[in-house]
Amino acid sequence: MKAFWQLPCVVALVLIAGVLIADDGQTVPSPYYLQDDIQYFPAGPETKLATASRPRNAALGDLLFTDVVSVYFVGPGHPANPDGSLGGLVLGDYAQMKIYERYIVREITHSNGETFRELHPYETLGKIEQRFVAPGVKTKRKED
Repeated sequence: MKAFWQLPCVVALVLIAGVLIADDGQTVPSPYYLQDDIQYFPAGPETKLATASRPRNAALGDLLFTDVVSVYFVGPGHPANPDGSLGGLVLGDYAQMKIYERYIVREITHSNGETFRELHPYETLGKIEQRFVAPGVKTKRKED
């Protein structure tokens, strides 16, 4: 007699719980799937990674640092000093220095308006000093 009541209880539980049912070899959802809670959440606003928003140059690589005042490094043509310390570049007048993934770039603007770009490949970076200008603050360049 116990077995007689267990079978209808199991069938009723399966139908009420919304479990998948096999029908002629095909698995179909519960007849109440339209009334079930939503299980799909639409994608929210996407945020780009910081690396994706950085300027990229095919030859130079990703831009890592801007407004560099001085940098110490070792690279081809720039060996370490005899005492093992790193050599460096210092920002000159009318120049801008940026560090990319593969090169240190110093752009120099001469008094006649021509701009030249020096590329310095590096293997190891050391100390990097940057100039940060607060928003709304005007800076002056040295005059000749």
